[in-house]
Amino acid sequence: MTKHKNIGGLDDGKMLLSHSPVHLNVSLGETAIFTCNLTALNFTPKDINWYKKANSTNSKKIADVKYADNDRFHITTDWAQKKAMLYIRNVMLNDSGQYHCGHVNVEKNGLIFTSNISDLTVENITYITTTETDQTTKDPSTKSSFKNGIIATSILLPLLLIVTATFLVWYKQRDKMLQPQLRHLEKPPQDSDVYTVDYGVLDFGNNQPFRISAENSVQEQVEYATIMFP
Repeated sequence: MTKHKNIGGLDDGKMLLSHSPVHLNVSLGETAIFTCNLTALNFTPKDINWYKKANSTNSKKIADVKYADNDRFHITTDWAQKKAMLYIRNVMLNDSGQYHCGHVNVEKNGLIFTSNISDLTVENITYITTTETDQTTKDPSTKSSFKNGIIATSILLPLLLIVTATFLVWYKQRDKMLQPQLRHLEKPPQDSDVYTVDYGVLDFGNNQPFRISAENSVQEQVEYATIMFP
């Protein structure tokens, strides 16, 4: 019987499996996805394990097709394509590390097949969710309301501009129509010059400094004149 070192960690096995991506960066709380390719095997395995490096020499099994440590680890398989996929949900900072997949062929005296190492980096990116902008981005109902508001604004704004332009044109035309009337009212109408004729009697007394005859002194001197007043 062939013995292998640290069978549980698959640190001493034939590297016939392919693990991808080689480098994976995800944000805190997202899902990390790894693919284990088994096409190099000349048989179809029924069980695939995933491991995380605990230190430079040992690895810890975290999940397999038949078992997962908790609900955060999920595996799907496509035996026809000879591949399996590991989903690490809601990743945490301590999920960062080195991962690989492997298979232990119990029918061939525990022959071990392992894969290359992939690096997972969980980035601690915080988002400000208290602002109106982020709430609009994250809330689908707010997105819909915001979109409807933009559509309504795009329709109402041209109508408002048309109404405003129409009012300005009407107001200018109204000023032009009222200007002659206003000029007429500013200067009151002037009647043409009318001359009136008034008749009267002018009395010239006898104040002559020289002596006149007795006949003339008895009768007053009367003369008539016509005066025209505008």
